[in-house]
Amino acid sequence: MKIKKNETMDYIPIDDTSMAVNNPENGDTHFLEGTAYAIMQEILDGKDSLDALTASLAEKYDAPEDVIRQDIADFLEELIAKKVVLPA
Repeated sequence: MKIKKNETMDYIPIDDTSMAVNNPENGDTHFLEGTAYAIMQEILDGKDSLDALTASLAEKYDAPEDVIRQDIADFLEELIAKKVVLPA
């Protein structure tokens, strides 16, 4: 699965562990914190696939890739559904 940030969204850092994602076209705002923030930050830093995100986050959190992969995939599906990120 390849993904990219939605260029029409505003990604607004709140602090070191959270951000708001705003759609200026309709006013929808989503708040991401903790692990959700970490995943989104990886995407903004250029990780563009489930494989790249899984490898990076497994290293960051010292977790087995096979344990976290499905959670990341499920979260990406939520982000896609909300148009926070788009399939590439």
